[in-house]
Amino acid sequence: MNRPLRRCSPRRRRLFLSSSKRLPTAWRDPALGSEVMREGRLAEAEAHLARTLERMPALIAACENLAMVQAYRGDPVAARRTGDRCQEIFPDPDLAKDLAGMGVGQSP
Repeated sequence: MNRPLRRCSPRRRRLFLSSSKRLPTAWRDPALGSEVMREGRLAEAEAHLARTLERMPALIAACENLAMVQAYRGDPVAARRTGDRCQEIFPDPDLAKDLAGMGVGQSP
């Protein structure tokens, strides 16, 4: 049920995260969102991923991760809304199956 996240080497992740704390960029929030999601810090992940979608509304990885975080946090309405948005960006039957497996159905 756990969707795999794209991984980078530990060295590259440490380098990016240390520099991203000093230099805010458009890519900081999606990187931090994925990182804290892996660590189980879901409230932080949701905030980073939501900010990402404000800046880059068509970034599918952030959209899918946000839908999964919302489902894990027990907010099926938000997860469904975000999942529908993701399907508009790039239809992915696997995301729909993953969300359905977590009790989040598609909107009618």
